[in-house]
Amino acid sequence: MPFGVALRAGVPALAVLVVPPAVAAWCGCRAERLGDPAGRDLRVIAIVVTAVSIALNLAPLLVVWGLHP
Repeated sequence: MPFGVALRAGVPALAVLVVPPAVAAWCGCRAERLGDPAGRDLRVIAIVVTAVSIALNLAPLLVVWGLHP
């Protein structure tokens, strides 16, 4: 798969997978700021989900990039 095709497919996939956890992290920060300690848990889970989603979506792109010199 060419690099450009993988990039065009990967960017929307990252947006779809990153936006909901980013909103959850924002809500967690807001909840914590308003005095709810459970907001920290939501924020940590959202950050972990975002990191894993990015890693899983970038892995094929990096493999394709590494296989074609």
